[in-house]
Amino acid sequence: MFKFKKNDNLFTCTPIIMNGLNQHSNQVNGYVCTMGNEFENFENTPSGNFVIGVNGNNDVYYSNANVSGPSVNPTWQQINGQSLVQVSGSNGAACGVDKEGSVYYLANVSSTWVNINGASGLLPNGLKQVSFDGIKGNIMGIDSAGKIYYANANITTNPNWTSVMGRLRSISLSNNQAMGVGNDGFVYYTPNYSSGNWLLFNTLKTRGQTQISFDGYNNIALVLNYNNVLYYTTGDFNKTFSNPSWKQINNPAVLKSISLSNKRAYATDNESKIWYCDDITSGKWVNPPDENNWNRLAQVSFQ
Repeated sequence: MFKFKKNDNLFTCTPIIMNGLNQHSNQVNGYVCTMGNEFENFENTPSGNFVIGVNGNNDVYYSNANVSGPSVNPTWQQINGQSLVQVSGSNGAACGVDKEGSVYYLANVSSTWVNINGASGLLPNGLKQVSFDGIKGNIMGIDSAGKIYYANANITTNPNWTSVMGRLRSISLSNNQAMGVGNDGFVYYTPNYSSGNWLLFNTLKTRGQTQISFDGYNNIALVLNYNNVLYYTTGDFNKTFSNPSWKQINNPAVLKSISLSNKRAYATDNESKIWYCDDITSGKWVNPPDENNWNRLAQVSFQ
């Protein structure tokens, strides 16, 4: 079932199946919808003062000082103890995956990485990407085939990895919601990350999307396509039940990774240079200075 809020009432609609995803039309007409309780109201929001990433040697670096604002000037420090190919940071903690697909958790930048693959067989193929929400305490991930998993219990030691319907090439979890790019290159959204019920956002007509970054606390998303074009959209997606409009914005280089927090964003390019945008609606990017003449990451995560 798919739930949405309209006129302060919660409705539930019956899904249809398309493109291998449990997908819903972006129209309410023609569906039998029942009214229930209102959505939960959330008070905590991302701080926007923590950025973490990996370089081409799979080393992990972070900064939690001067990482945003017009005078952005992050000071990068290495986190030793684990080589990773991808990392997702939130609320001062992080999750990441190594080249074998094993998943690791870091409680804070002074702690030690902990393997959180969970019980044998829960992640049979490992994961290639994770998305971590340290405010809600849950994780989503996808494996090399695009299968989708989540964990929301014992995530720091022995997560309850559970698979859900769908196939994605990129995933972004935030505020119990998620957006992803399907294996078909289209953008999908779910108001409940554990449901496996996905709404197709088909206003991006082409199938060429490759990456997505979603901030469900501030209702904004950023996508990158095969042609190195960036789009963003805003809206209270889990309440309006609408298909959002996307706006193209300038990007600074040929990008490899993107990460969004509120209207601010970090990105890395194909030369591993780091870029920052203080307001993505402006499309104005800067290459932050670095006092040690070091400014290289292959992938970045910002919250």
